[in-house]
Amino acid sequence: MIKLLLVEDDVNLSYIVKTVLEDLIGGYEVFTAANGKEGLKQWEEHRPDVIVSDIEMPVMNGFDMVRRIRETDK
Repeated sequence: MIKLLLVEDDVNLSYIVKTVLEDLIGGYEVFTAANGKEGLKQWEEHRPDVIVSDIEMPVMNGFDMVRRIRETDK
């Protein structure tokens, strides 16, 4: 099972992507976050194999989140 972190502030889009990956395609366990700060918490907790992130989000954008992750995990 592939662990995927989806960081997206659009609730509807996040739901659709999660549902498609888990239920229609299968083989994915999807964790979601609504902004980069939440994404960092989810990353620390689950250590996903793949991260798919929006760029422009409230609180912390996708670029800043990735920079913070790379400080810890190259």
